[in-house]
Amino acid sequence: MREDWNSGRLVCPGCASSSFTLNSDGSLTCDYCRSIFILSGQACPECGAVCDLDAWKCAACGADLVRACQACGALNPRMARRCMACGQELEVLEALFARVARDRTDWLRDVREQAPAIKAQEELASQARLAEMRAAEARRREALARAQVERDRQQRIVIAISVAAVVLVIVVALIAFAITVSGTLSPCSYPR
Repeated sequence: MREDWNSGRLVCPGCASSSFTLNSDGSLTCDYCRSIFILSGQACPECGAVCDLDAWKCAACGADLVRACQACGALNPRMARRCMACGQELEVLEALFARVARDRTDWLRDVREQAPAIKAQEELASQARLAEMRAAEARRREALARAQVERDRQQRIVIAISVAAVVLVIVVALIAFAITVSGTLSPCSYPR
């Protein structure tokens, strides 16, 4: 790795890129060719200039090169995500986002994995409800059929009683007529 003399920025000798990622051990990884470089100093995350390892501020731009861990107070390179002493995540928002994103992602993955089983279970439950409704409908139709048979039987009884009553009335009327006719016709009044 070499330092570009005009800008004071680091340049990758493999691909001439000036874009690097600072690793937790102080080494740099080229963002394009993924080559790893060990520095004799530390790179400024703002301007890319190489500074002394014990420097707290960049000599070229004045940017902070270290930050303190909120948990243990140890000094860490500015680009470090975790404290090198205790492992605590240095960016609270990143930690919260990572937890929420990880939980959400895990939840979505779990839901996707469980979806076929839930779908099959709901399908079985739906089929059971449908079978129960069909059985209830069959029982309802049987009850309606029995009620219709009973109504028909009762109608036949009413018709039979009505016919019997009409026949009885006709018989009584005929008997009364016969008595009336026989009373007006006496045996003497018949011509001999």
